[in-house]
Amino acid sequence: MADDEIFTAATVQGLVVSTGILGDLVLPAATFDPERADEIRDLAAQAAVYVTQARGPGTLRAYRSAWRQYDAWCTRLCLPTLSADPRLVGIT
Repeated sequence: MADDEIFTAATVQGLVVSTGILGDLVLPAATFDPERADEIRDLAAQAAVYVTQARGPGTLRAYRSAWRQYDAWCTRLCLPTLSADPRLVGIT
């Protein structure tokens, strides 16, 4: 998948947005309005464009790596990756 391509899929677990930038972002089913899935996809596409235009390849690799580590940490602790509660982010 090219960095400017966006893929979304609604699953039993929620909405998966794959941008090619940070990997798959999963929104749990109870955390978003399914009728706004197109809006979420469009916002993800816009964010992907901003990221690719604002950062060099090394920075993008570092972002991908950091996101994978954060996602794995949240998964191990059964925490929602995208909650971004400041108290949660502060202890990572």
